[in-house]
Amino acid sequence: VGFGWSDKPINIKDYTYQRHVAWNEDLLINHLNLDNVTAVFQDWGGLIGLRVAARNPSRFSRLVLTNTILPTSCTDFEGVNYVSKGFYDWKKFSYDKKLTKPGQIGKLLGRGASGPSIEGGYLSTDEMNAYQAPFPDERFMSGVLSFPELVPTPTTDPTGRPQYEGSEENLAARSTFMQWSKPVLLAFAPEDPVLGSAHYIWREKCPACRNSKNIDMIGGGHFVQDACGHQLSKEIINFVNDNPVSDDLKTRYVISKG
Repeated sequence: VGFGWSDKPINIKDYTYQRHVAWNEDLLINHLNLDNVTAVFQDWGGLIGLRVAARNPSRFSRLVLTNTILPTSCTDFEGVNYVSKGFYDWKKFSYDKKLTKPGQIGKLLGRGASGPSIEGGYLSTDEMNAYQAPFPDERFMSGVLSFPELVPTPTTDPTGRPQYEGSEENLAARSTFMQWSKPVLLAFAPEDPVLGSAHYIWREKCPACRNSKNIDMIGGGHFVQDACGHQLSKEIINFVNDNPVSDDLKTRYVISKG
């Protein structure tokens, strides 16, 4: 919420982590009533969607995790360097409002989406302009500017703005995934400076991932569904076929993009 053409809250205080989880859970259960879901979670799609999955595990049959984490403020659980320098650089960049300069959102998304699945390797000027279009001026950028500040971070946050809200809920969700045995596919892009190496925590903490090797998204950056869409889609199809579950004929596929 806050990134597309549809109406969006203008006040930055209207954007909270918990509110995004509630909006998505309401969509899943009360509006779409989805079951037997194979969910593809990337970036904030995971920060939000994994919370929804932890609260409603019976509705999810498979998970595809690509460049996403479920962060907390607890370094004892995750390690001091779990939140990457790349994220903190992004948090500072956003806080300094450099995104509010003309065309910067489109250019940023263009860099994050570049890769082998994009014709010529990079988004065209028209495509970057299309990404920029929902944000004609700063009044419409509250969602964009709020998200980096909503990620739970520890007291060691080098920006000086640690975020504790959401940490306790994420730890509770983690306890669910520490017992998760349903199929999980790890498909992270090593070249993503923000989340490219975060797959290690899933192999460490989640039983379904313990014997899984990350499938490297070759040549991709942060937005692997754009940069490596061809490779990712093939891996998802293989993953679904290799991990049949009951009632597959009724499976709905939900892709949540950060």
